[in-house]
Amino acid sequence: MKIQCVDSDVRKVLESGTYTIPRFQRPYSWDKDNVEEFWNDTTSNVKEDYFIGSIVTYSMGSAAYGLVDGQQRLTTITIALCAVRDKYIELGHEAPAKGIHRLIETRDLNDQSQFVLKAESSYPYLQAKIQSFKKADERLELGEEEKSIAAAYSTISGFINDKSIIEELFNNGQQGIKEWLDEVRDKLLALKVIWITLETQEDAYLIFETLNTRGKDLTAADLAKNHLLRLLPVDSLALDRPKDHWLEMQSHLENAGRSIQMTTFLHHYWLSKYPFTTEKELYKSIRTEVSAQNVN
Repeated sequence: MKIQCVDSDVRKVLESGTYTIPRFQRPYSWDKDNVEEFWNDTTSNVKEDYFIGSIVTYSMGSAAYGLVDGQQRLTTITIALCAVRDKYIELGHEAPAKGIHRLIETRDLNDQSQFVLKAESSYPYLQAKIQSFKKADERLELGEEEKSIAAAYSTISGFINDKSIIEELFNNGQQGIKEWLDEVRDKLLALKVIWITLETQEDAYLIFETLNTRGKDLTAADLAKNHLLRLLPVDSLALDRPKDHWLEMQSHLENAGRSIQMTTFLHHYWLSKYPFTTEKELYKSIRTEVSAQNVN
């Protein structure tokens, strides 16, 4: 098995070829919460080198790839780029609209047009209603996947057309809005990924299964520990007191008369001090509230 693994960004990935989502892959299924979280994480005061995970592909020929892992993220990014492009068109900024569209629809060596991201299960809705520079007029019947795609586009368009943002930017006229769109576009294209490419589809699926079926999923407590220890300073390599304190606390909970899971304890402690959140959303709340400025 030959594995090529490189650190890359979304722009380089989209410029490097076309990506086919096999028809036997699960359909696009991100809901509004998934899309909102992704948008907020990747475009709102995002740090440089924001990492969004791995993309696993296999070669289908010259500059053509099958997409095994990462399709939900890459589809959402494509939808977001389409929404930004459509806002450029609405405002009359044709040059940046065409520029961004080249990362959505490209031309092959025979000068034939083809979409960079190709999805069979959502055809023709994704292609005709979202990816196309000029939207198709025909009425299309929507299945569950198409409804999810439509909702994702609507959610992102809602952020782009947010009245509070538009009113603030109108102080600088349409130029202010364009500069903000440029910033959003550039942040999306600069998102960092680990791009794993295999020679065959069989190899790609073996890697995908290894990445997704080995070991247990990280708990909210595991994620919180990682977040807190990243923020807390260490006096020396030989003495990591924040880590020691965490392990001591975990040991006390596990060895209590009735063993208490760290995530359960952390959830109840959090609810005693902060607004209600579910255990599922606990880590998101911790990450939002706890920063380098207040971690102590």
